[in-house]
Amino acid sequence: MRAYTYTLTPLTPIHVGDGDTLEAYEYVIKDGHLYKFDMGVLYQKVSDQNKQIIKDSLLKSVMQYNLNTFYNEKYGYTAKIPVSSEIQDLYAQSLEDSEKQLVIQSFFHSMDTEYIPAIALKGAVRSAIKQKSVMQTVEITDTLGDLSLIAGQTNKYLKRKKTVKKDTAINLICALGKLQSEYVSTVNGILILDNPSQVDLDDILKAHWQKSIDTINAEKLFYEQANIEKAVQVYAQIERYLDKLDKSTVSMCPVKASALKFHC
Repeated sequence: MRAYTYTLTPLTPIHVGDGDTLEAYEYVIKDGHLYKFDMGVLYQKVSDQNKQIIKDSLLKSVMQYNLNTFYNEKYGYTAKIPVSSEIQDLYAQSLEDSEKQLVIQSFFHSMDTEYIPAIALKGAVRSAIKQKSVMQTVEITDTLGDLSLIAGQTNKYLKRKKTVKKDTAINLICALGKLQSEYVSTVNGILILDNPSQVDLDDILKAHWQKSIDTINAEKLFYEQANIEKAVQVYAQIERYLDKLDKSTVSMCPVKASALKFHC
């Protein structure tokens, strides 16, 4: 058995959803940040007047506006996340129109800490290795450490026959990528190979690199055909970044845009 410490660096924004959403009564956005909080804890800290406001705001559409009027950072929060200008504008619109409540897809989390789960990382390895029997000898842990998060908006594109159309935009919490900011944090974990004679680290690195190249080329072609220049430029950035990496110790995660570095 061999164990390796891995370091994961997001290159582009990553969203690993847990199927949940942040509802209007679970957060406020002020001064460029989204504040998540526990309503029960918040209720205990606010004044009697604001307690009554919460009681009276039985409808979520009213709750969001009322919470924004009195929430203050001193009441505490479970997460403070920067928001994009698009999210800031949408939130402002939601305060003016109760029919436009802003719902945001949450990131995979536990105990108020966002992380990339082992199942997503192992899925990335599996998509490259492609052998079920081999994957039974590979274990990988959830990431440890604080991701650099941002609440933003992404556009979906659908290809029907030969036509690519923009679909509904999605609001979500992402891990910020290094290509967008030099100050993003890295996270760590453990990779365990139960039977190195069957699959070793070099096998995983080579499989990851090939899968990554195939994925990048396919997605770049998709956006070229869709004439979405901004997306094409992002993939060109990824390619330039990958050219500088030491491929003997660093892998490109083939499903998520991340760089994985392994240490014995």
